[in-house]
Amino acid sequence: MTWKIYDIVYRQPNGIINGVLPTVIYADLNKYYADVGFGNLNSKVYQAVKDFTGFEVDKCKVKMASRYPGSK
Repeated sequence: MTWKIYDIVYRQPNGIINGVLPTVIYADLNKYYADVGFGNLNSKVYQAVKDFTGFEVDKCKVKMASRYPGSK
């Protein structure tokens, strides 16, 4: 499934981020691992954003964009 991760607020080390970081990312969260239970989706979302941008997330929103990977 493709998920839309949006309204992303990054955790900023020393208050400085060089360049412009995306506020919307589309990702297939099935390729990320998290233990079953409360926080499973959050863990996968935070892993995906860090993998894509290299920065940690302070908070964000997520919703399903498509049941089919690769489509939006």
